Parts: sequence; C-alpha cells; structure tokens
Amino acid sequence: MNRILLKRIAASFDQVAPDDERLPVLRHLLAHRMVESMLYKPALEQFRRIGPWCGAEPWRSAGNPVTAFETARGRAAKLSRTRPSPAEPVYGMAR
Repeated sequence: MNRILLKRIAASFDQVAPDDERLPVLRHLLAHRMVESMLYKPALEQFRRIGPWCGAEPWRSAGNPVTAFETARGRAAKLSRTRPSPAEPVYGMAR
C-alpha cells in the first residue's frame, strides 16, 4: 500500500471523535499495513494508541491473535529506532 496514503489515513484519524467505536478496529488495520510497509515509527504510534487489546482483525486471522499482535508491535518498536518513554518517577518511602 502507498506509504503516503497510510500517513494521510493516520492523520485523518485525528478528525474522528475519540469515542467512535470504529476507530480501534481501523487503528489495528492501519498498524498492520504500516508494519508491512516498513513505516515502523508511525505504526508504533498506532500501537500506543491501541493499547494492549489484540482481538481485532488482522490479528485474529493469523491463528494466534496474541502472538501476531505482539510480534507486529515488537517489530515496530524494535525497528522504529524510537527511544522508550522515560519512566514515571516512583514516589514512596526510602529504606
């Protein structure tokens, strides 16, 4: 799929109401296509917005949706060359 088109689709999601029930499924499809098109950094952003839920297509058609989702997300994370977000400070009692 055309890489420019995929980026335009991602940008168009900002026009959709965040509570639109169709948006999560579309994000899954977009993330999948972005990984296939080697758009790892934008794919990783979609995975971050998706969260941990992996029950949508195209993951279900892969046999084991959890493995398919985790593999694609891991590939996007590894190949995006994006640094992890800094850890939130932990507050508590010192020993």
